[in-house]
Amino acid sequence: MSSGAFSDSLFGVVCPWAGTQDAGIKWIRCGAGCTALDWGAIEKERGVFDWQAADAEVRGIIAEGASPLPILGYSPKWASSGPDENYPPADLRDWSDFVYRMVYRYKGKIKYWEVWNEPDIGFWKGTIEQYSDLLKSAYVAAKRADPDCKIVFGGTAGVNLPFTERVYQNGGKYYFDVMAVHPYQWGDTFNDEWFVSQLNDLHCLMEKWDIGYKEIWLTELGWSTGDKGITEEVQARLLAQALITSQSIPEANVTKVFWFCVKDWDGPGYGLLKPDGSRKPAFEAYKFVTRTLEGAEYVARLPHPALRCHVFRRDGRLLLAAWSPGKETASLTLPDDIKWTLIRRFGGKEVKPSEEIEVGPEPVIIMSDSIIPKPVWPKRPKPSTPYRLEVWLSVPAPEGTSRLFAIRGRENEIPVVVHNDSPNEVSIKARIGGITAESTAKVGRTVLNFRLPKDFENGLATLRITGSCEGKSLAPLSIPIRVADGPVTEFLANSTIENGYLVENQGSGGSPSVRFNGTWTYKFDLSNAEGGRLALCVGAHQANEWRVLLSSDQKTWAPALSGKSNRSWHEVDVTPYAGGPLFVKFEGNDQQLSELILTRKL
Repeated sequence: MSSGAFSDSLFGVVCPWAGTQDAGIKWIRCGAGCTALDWGAIEKERGVFDWQAADAEVRGIIAEGASPLPILGYSPKWASSGPDENYPPADLRDWSDFVYRMVYRYKGKIKYWEVWNEPDIGFWKGTIEQYSDLLKSAYVAAKRADPDCKIVFGGTAGVNLPFTERVYQNGGKYYFDVMAVHPYQWGDTFNDEWFVSQLNDLHCLMEKWDIGYKEIWLTELGWSTGDKGITEEVQARLLAQALITSQSIPEANVTKVFWFCVKDWDGPGYGLLKPDGSRKPAFEAYKFVTRTLEGAEYVARLPHPALRCHVFRRDGRLLLAAWSPGKETASLTLPDDIKWTLIRRFGGKEVKPSEEIEVGPEPVIIMSDSIIPKPVWPKRPKPSTPYRLEVWLSVPAPEGTSRLFAIRGRENEIPVVVHNDSPNEVSIKARIGGITAESTAKVGRTVLNFRLPKDFENGLATLRITGSCEGKSLAPLSIPIRVADGPVTEFLANSTIENGYLVENQGSGGSPSVRFNGTWTYKFDLSNAEGGRLALCVGAHQANEWRVLLSSDQKTWAPALSGKSNRSWHEVDVTPYAGGPLFVKFEGNDQQLSELILTRKL
């Protein structure tokens, strides 16, 4: 098997297919559940490996002149903690062993490895803490197999900041080299301002956690011709607009974009190719962009009242990419102090430039002979990591809630799990405000005991945990903990935890950390509580009507909250339902819920 070259190109696609190199595709995302580079396909039973198909896939991708980006996952049936492949591995040692073997086998041929796919929605039926542990375990095993390899965060469905930050809080920020997201959009126009804003927000979050130097990859992005209004021609121009825009965010360190996907299956879809392998206009649009912008450096966006105009530098010369963000056309007057040489339009059509040109939603690329200076974008240097990463700590939240909580005036046992392959003892120190706790363990579960005074302030506090092994510090944890007068149930919408409370779901759907549309109902237990409060981040799309109803029997409903607003925080006293079940129903016009907090009083 020949060695692969690791491409610096921006441009990738999801799933391999022979004969696509003509489009300028330099990266192929593959693996986990969709191609031969899949845990379950390679290790069908514990310790029994079949690498034949995986080897052939790697050879094929490299032969196409591309670099592979395999997704590590999913759980084979024999290794899964649940009934299907989307549950976490029952034993992280099985996972670690597989990752080590996979990375070691393809050392020198594959450099980048993505840990799972969209772990913030149904592809991962575990908790955020469990994904953090999966990420840490993969990082340690992969670096042991190939110290030069790079670990990519599992691309989230959308730019899911709440999920991402909670992984960082659990120490996950130290255990990946590249951040990944899937910033999909729907509809027949591309909202590039929202697109850029989301990615800048992600970069700001990474800066907050001192990891802004890490690259951001868009490991999925696409539009399907199976969706209403997305003709093959519309898909092609959306692809071109998105690929060009993805190359225009160097300040957020966005460095790669992967189109989803290479080929339609069983009918119209996201592919560059039709089910019979013939090319869609999207293939030619992809080729149009890569042919002109491969190797180009972004310079600036030019202001224009009706068009998007982006300046690039390639081989020292200025290029201008322009399009209309809507469906109309507009006039573009070219600066007369630039020597413009060629206008390239969709379909490969090339014409000589005139002083004024008409530009529509299909991007045009205007070339010049003018030499411009190399752009300088500030890059944060990668700091050294002074921690012993192969030994780590994790803190699971109590069952049925997504966040740790501590009850005032009571003894609180907070479990800490030590992951340690060495025979040496780990010392652990923790603090909540001015209250401290300590413990030691070699491996496995230990307990930190905290007794918070009754006058400790309710709300979010921070649990800070540090550890050391053989005199070297472990990666610290900085985990928000909910301080209250009783047990707390808390979750992000459309999560594994949330699904456990759903008892009715009439047409609601999920997007990253949001449930929306339809009608849905949760059931909670207040049987041991004297009272409680319910806090909801709730509203409706475009400030439509929304309402929340409460019941003790799911028959008689009382209005609790309502409004015409976008999502914001609202609270309601649920003390009248103490001592029994509490049903919480959402209904309205395009209503949305992103987070729920139920605090009980004992």
